[in-house]
Amino acid sequence: IYSSAFLVVMVPHSIITVSLATAILPRLSAHAAAQDHVALGGTLVTTIRTALVVVVPFALLLPLIALPMSQVLWGHGAGADVYQRFEPTIALFGFGVVFFTIHYLTLRGFYALELNRTVFLIQCVIAAVNITAAIVLVGRAGPEETSPMLVLGYTAAYGVGSLLSFSVLARRLGGLQAG
Repeated sequence: IYSSAFLVVMVPHSIITVSLATAILPRLSAHAAAQDHVALGGTLVTTIRTALVVVVPFALLLPLIALPMSQVLWGHGAGADVYQRFEPTIALFGFGVVFFTIHYLTLRGFYALELNRTVFLIQCVIAAVNITAAIVLVGRAGPEETSPMLVLGYTAAYGVGSLLSFSVLARRLGGLQAG
């Protein structure tokens, strides 16, 4: 359930965020090479805002359309009797995708600055939070709640990751105008 729902929920991210990240990376790299941290930060923040214009409404819509979406995608054949199990997972995933989007785009700033070690360390924190949250949450859940609990762990991990990556990059660049 988790992996199937994840693939479906990541479609808007794949179309919008990945396209934006691909488009801005040369510009971010040029700003980094010129040591124009203000321009790099401005480009990055503008891109994050642009992505969130699509991702946030999608995240807010997911709880409302989770059951009908589940029925359309999995309510036939062998899954006809269990498609309802997808609803809570899909409903919760949107919030994690918002955090993932912020983190994903922020990493492009680190890559432009060639700070790959920093990215690695941030990813280690995200993995540790995700594993810890998953163990704690799934350990207290029944089999039918396992997937939603994994989504909550994912959301917690990328909530921490987006906050950490954005604040570390902001400090490295001397601030980011995220108001």
